[in-house]
This record gives sequence, structure tokens and C-alpha cells, in this order.
Amino acid sequence: MKYFSWLWNNSRGIRWNTMVRIIAGIIQVVLSLLMVWLSKRFIDETIRTGTADDVLRMVELLVLTVVGGVVLRQVGYWLKTSANVRQSNALRLRIFTLLNQICLPIILQTNTIQFSINGAIAR
Repeated sequence: MKYFSWLWNNSRGIRWNTMVRIIAGIIQVVLSLLMVWLSKRFIDETIRTGTADDVLRMVELLVLTVVGGVVLRQVGYWLKTSANVRQSNALRLRIFTLLNQICLPIILQTNTIQFSINGAIAR
């Protein structure tokens, strides 16, 4: 349960992106299996007993499954890249915020001391 809560907290901002990528991946697998099944059916049944319209319809379905797979693959790449950029930016923001919280008071304190010394010397 500890790991799930860690994953949940660190996936803030990309949860929907991740879910859509998972769904797109599942649909890609389904389209690949559909392509194999349609190819088998095209060779075994449509070529042997189908009419010209059946052959044309089967070719259209095969082309649509290939195009659908390519489109889903590109959508997956885009979602992956956008999630990567978002998480990288969030990590940089957290690191710089932490550095500012730690280092800024030290810098301000050092500058205050320097201003006090410079003010005392100028008098």
C-alpha cells in the first residue's frame, strides 16, 4: 500500500495521460490482432468465395486497421513526450523551490551582514 500511495502522489498531473496511454496501447494490441484475423479471413474466405465488393471491403478494413494502429502509435508517442516534459518540469520546480527555501535565507542573511558592514564602514 505504501508503494501505491507513493505512485499516486508522484503521478499527480499525468494520471489521465497515463490512463489514455494504457487504453491506446490496449487498442493497438486489439487492432494488431484484428489485422491478423482479417488477413486470415481475407486469404481463406474472401479471395476464394468473395465477390469484388467483398474483396474491396476487406482491403478497406485492412487499411483502416493499419492506419488506426499508426495513428494510435503517434498519439501514444505524443502523450508519452508530453507526460515526460510535464514530470521533468515538475521535478525541476520542486528542486528549485527546495533550493530557494534552503539557500535564499542564507543568501539574504549574508547580504544583510554585508550591507551592515558596508554601512558601518561608510560612516
